[in-house]
Amino acid sequence: MSTHDRSTRRIRLLTPADVDELPLCKGCSGGSDRLARAVEAQDHYGWCGVRLGHSSAAVGAALIGPPTTDVDSTRIGLVWVHPQWRGHGVGRQLLQAVAAQTRRSGLDAVIGTGSRLVPTCQAPPVEWWLQHGFEVMQDDPAHPLVRLDLDRTVTWPWWSSLVERVRRAVLQWDAPPHPTSRSMRSEIPVSPAEQGIPAHPPIHPREVPVSH
Repeated sequence: MSTHDRSTRRIRLLTPADVDELPLCKGCSGGSDRLARAVEAQDHYGWCGVRLGHSSAAVGAALIGPPTTDVDSTRIGLVWVHPQWRGHGVGRQLLQAVAAQTRRSGLDAVIGTGSRLVPTCQAPPVEWWLQHGFEVMQDDPAHPLVRLDLDRTVTWPWWSSLVERVRRAVLQWDAPPHPTSRSMRSEIPVSPAEQGIPAHPPIHPREVPVSH
């Protein structure tokens, strides 16, 4: 079995208590600011991000930020992938998980920040977002905002199948206590079937390069 086999990966929701333990790169947002944003997101949404693990180690994470004026969405503030796991679909799995949990939270879109300059965990390349179905919602020469409209994309056959499969997996996660629900099961393995993307025009997503 390959070290990077998808069947060996587990994904779960994060709480603020988990954030300080993530082995994020040095170029990511400072610890105190990151923790404060995680607490605010947790208070509002009932979760603050997702973690993808292999054995007991974290191989990727996506953190969402506190609510913005775009109240129907979650906003990804950071996408981190361990250097040894880049190019193995980890970033894509993280986006799938955030999209599925966003739908489960009753929201319609996921927003992120792209980079046309030097990409970082907080601002991956614009092209990377676009390859995963996002569109530019607010252009900028350096850091445009991108948006994935889940109400629209679920009408596409490949996205409909994807979101439904990931949604079923998310319903079994050990989600942090939510103001309206506190009974959920423990984390589950993520199988290749749960994480595969249906066939669609050839796109080859690349993982987030991190520059410091």
